[in-house]
Amino acid sequence: MSSPDARPAPSVHVERTDDPAVLRWVCSSPSLHAVAQGQRHPPWSRLAAAASVAEVAVVAGALVVRLHDGADWAAEVAAVNDAIVDSLRDRAQWLFDPVDVLPAIVGGATTGAVQRIVDSAAGAITGAHGGSITVVGLDADVVTLRLSGACHGCRFTDDTVRRVIEPAVGRVFPQMTVVVER
Repeated sequence: MSSPDARPAPSVHVERTDDPAVLRWVCSSPSLHAVAQGQRHPPWSRLAAAASVAEVAVVAGALVVRLHDGADWAAEVAAVNDAIVDSLRDRAQWLFDPVDVLPAIVGGATTGAVQRIVDSAAGAITGAHGGSITVVGLDADVVTLRLSGACHGCRFTDDTVRRVIEPAVGRVFPQMTVVVER
């Protein structure tokens, strides 16, 4: 039995490529397109420090990992997979970069500005599962969200709000509390 604090495992699978030194980890949840382009040390950068890993890159919704010449995927695939899954579990730290929405936020919090934050942080995750999260209320310190589609009644929504949306909103508007309409 897992602890109440356990983070759900991301949905990833590994694929071969034409190059035997390269494997692709396709990530359907969370979506990698939300990774900040300017991030200097993405969470999987520790992979690049491994002696056998030559390169890690995000390409079309996947992490592409290349080994140094002479390294063997049979010996490395499990460790690389575990490191990628662990990095993706901590997605609240990297899925959202407020720089993406700050230019759109000129006069403070607006429903549209907060909705862009919610969409940037969790839109790909919720959309991939047939759901949506909409900002339906906003006052000085409370954001109210409505869950619809597959998100309404989903047992993982509270975790998504707590681990993904709240930190994203808090990075731009630290005074705000996020609540879900019940």
